[in-house]
Amino acid sequence: MLDESKLRVWIVSELYFPEETSTGHYMTALAEQLATKFDVHVLCNQPTYEARGIRASNRERRNGVNIVRCSGLALNKNQLIGKLANMITVTFMLWLQSFFEIKRRDVVFVVTNPPSLTFCIWFTCWLKRAKCVLICHDVYPDVLIHASTFWVGSWLIRAIGFANEMLLNRLDAIVAIGRDMRKLLHPRVKGGRVPIEVFTNWADLDTVHPIPREKTALLSDLGLCDKFVVQYCGNIGRTHNVGILLDAAEELVSSPGIHFLIIGSGAQMGNIRRQIANRQLNNITIRDRVDRSALNDALNSCDIAVISLNVGMAGVSVPSRMYNILAIGKPILAIMDEESEVARVVAEEGTGWVVKEDDLSVLVSAIKEASRRPDLLRVMGERGRVAACTKYTLPVVGAKFEVLIDELTHHAISAVLDA
Repeated sequence: MLDESKLRVWIVSELYFPEETSTGHYMTALAEQLATKFDVHVLCNQPTYEARGIRASNRERRNGVNIVRCSGLALNKNQLIGKLANMITVTFMLWLQSFFEIKRRDVVFVVTNPPSLTFCIWFTCWLKRAKCVLICHDVYPDVLIHASTFWVGSWLIRAIGFANEMLLNRLDAIVAIGRDMRKLLHPRVKGGRVPIEVFTNWADLDTVHPIPREKTALLSDLGLCDKFVVQYCGNIGRTHNVGILLDAAEELVSSPGIHFLIIGSGAQMGNIRRQIANRQLNNITIRDRVDRSALNDALNSCDIAVISLNVGMAGVSVPSRMYNILAIGKPILAIMDEESEVARVVAEEGTGWVVKEDDLSVLVSAIKEASRRPDLLRVMGERGRVAACTKYTLPVVGAKFEVLIDELTHHAISAVLDA
């Protein structure tokens, strides 16, 4: 009989507490959830993103999780040279430490950030005869192409694609965070030899909940309580289609009752500020990214929330902000391919509008309709809240990870007994 308390589970991620950006927040919550059943260890880096400058303990036990932290460079991640330097040093340090930490029969989950880390951790698992599972947050090299960092058909893209496909076929399992992602990955895994599970992210129900918009501090501070507010809140990276939102604001500049609120940070922020100034869009307000302690107030500071992706991004990445938007009971404007996970959830739950990535006229019409139908928005928001509280919770998703771990360890024990 397997003693689950003795089974060691590893999560290897550059980002972990005290980092509270998306990956760090989700991996921290997942590790602590799994620690209620397994002996959970985390191998991560010292803070290099929003918590950069904080020096955490190299080794500590927090909320039942044993944490080992390494140190890499912490240069500007929004510049290519800085991003590459960070990736190389972080990967090397985590890889080196993994040789001392990971043992035979451990179950190891590794994330796709940085992408080089996955290859190194798989190699350690192969040497140590541990199980290696990829938690796929972004599909490579596709995300590089859509971020315009490299160009389609280059020798580097082909090399990354070839290496990535070889890796995918040598893992013990793959966790995709959306159905569109599983569809994209499926043909790259030959003969279905590696199972691809769909475990979505989840809503942070402990800290995110509905607040009447008129009681939010942000709208009061901005003087927008009497406006219909269309909000984009989150990372503004190269793969997010924020340009069409600026075009919609320009189309609606003569509609004084409608206002756009952009909250976030990322590679596109400088360009967005310049465009707003150059086009004299006085119906857009921009605010920098808020701390997680102020996230609930910020998310509630709108009538409808926007989630957008560039053309062709279906399956490449799944914006996790959707689950918290559902949890606060706000309708969603999903600007993306209808096959994307976010678009599918919006359509299935009846909690908003789906607009193709380049269809400006439909987007403007959807915003106008939403502004005229408060009763419909209320119903859509209630549907989203129900979905968040029943389908997209940490216990629900954590239970799926527990089943996967049990299956992997059962197969490993069976193989030993049959040998």
